[in-house]
Amino acid sequence: MTSTLSMTADGYHSLFDGLSNIVGLAGSFIGDRPPDIEHPYGHRKYETVASIFISLLL
Repeated sequence: MTSTLSMTADGYHSLFDGLSNIVGLAGSFIGDRPPDIEHPYGHRKYETVASIFISLLL
């Protein structure tokens, strides 16, 4: 209602915190899959990609 910059910044901070949690959980779930024919060494690189994305959000 007052359009203060600190409230807007705190809102963006909370939004990016929530997004980074979702990305972290998704990366963990995808990276935990067992190896298959297309990914004989597993899906661990998805965790790395998720962590890079989280660092960009920070």
